[in-house]
Amino acid sequence: MNALALQSRPKAANWPLEIKSLGRTPTAPTDAPDFVLIPPTGALHCLELKRDGEELSDAQEDFNIWCVRHGVQHVTAYTMRDALLAFAHWHCLDADAHALLVFGGAI
Repeated sequence: MNALALQSRPKAANWPLEIKSLGRTPTAPTDAPDFVLIPPTGALHCLELKRDGEELSDAQEDFNIWCVRHGVQHVTAYTMRDALLAFAHWHCLDADAHALLVFGGAI
């Protein structure tokens, strides 16, 4: 199931858990972001998913600081909109998906 499929489903409080189940392996370190994207340009992009009110762990905060110091794009998304906006900003969406965001009013 891709992000747009999740977007089209009824909104639920557990959507970050659904996305996390798609992007995290059981052996991932606790400070690893939920999504690591490496486009053809080679630039690293990291996306951490959190529920509203949930906070980053100390290890995740440390990783976020490391990303800032090393020029790595890192976003903590608290909503589906946050995650999709990050994907759009990083040019990770195909033209159809991007058009849905633009003409649907999300961007």
